[in-house]
Amino acid sequence: MSFVDRWLRAGREAQYRRAIEFYNEGHYEAAVVAFGELLSGEVNTHDPRVSLARFYLAESHCEIGWGAMDEGNLSRARDSFIAALEAGYRYPDLQLRLGRIREELGELDEAEDAYLAALAIHDGLFEARARRVRLRLSRGLSVREDLERLVSDGLELPEGWTALVSDSAATDGAGLAPIRDAVMSRIAEELEAREQVAEMVRLALEAFDTLDAATALEKLEGAVALRPQYPDLHFRIGVLHARAGRLQPATAALERALELNPKYEEAQRWLERVRTLEAA
Repeated sequence: MSFVDRWLRAGREAQYRRAIEFYNEGHYEAAVVAFGELLSGEVNTHDPRVSLARFYLAESHCEIGWGAMDEGNLSRARDSFIAALEAGYRYPDLQLRLGRIREELGELDEAEDAYLAALAIHDGLFEARARRVRLRLSRGLSVREDLERLVSDGLELPEGWTALVSDSAATDGAGLAPIRDAVMSRIAEELEAREQVAEMVRLALEAFDTLDAATALEKLEGAVALRPQYPDLHFRIGVLHARAGRLQPATAALERALELNPKYEEAQRWLERVRTLEAA
């Protein structure tokens, strides 16, 4: 390696270290600039630091976006999340968040594009499909395939919803207004309920990870009351009971998790442990 090559490489390493320091210290604006400079011009795509720099550039944009959301600055959040996606992020949840922001900003075509992008990455993302359906219904657009998919995924809709997916739906706008409004309201209720569950699960997992068993159990049981069909919730309840020596409720929760997901290997392993203890 020539002196010039070594000098250039040393310069790149210094740039990378400086950018990482900015990121670790929470100086995300400075990190964006530093990582951007590092990736500008000609770069060695085989250098692992290049991939890491792209990752941290996207992460920095995301952190700026989350901060902007906390401040209520949706336009800045939108721009930051778009920048994160352009930097290489390919996460459906980020596309979903971008869609929600753009919908709130009145950018309806772009919001639908974001929901579609989320579904292209994860076709089973319920919230992206539900929000797209609600958005299209509000604009009088066809929802046939997506609405049928939501129903097949377990969403219960008001009686008469099939009129919205009939061949005459596109030409009977005024006549369908009541059922359309009812379906939109039902979707909104479902989305709100899922957000409540997600928040309970988030708090429960935080408590679970920090071994705050009482809080974790309280939050998990609250989440199960809203969404009894989630096997992960029953599994974690079973683990908490097992750790506390409450073998009967542990068995019941773990068996329920396996009823909902017979391939849940970790639940099966925990259930075998609990049954061994019960037999001792």
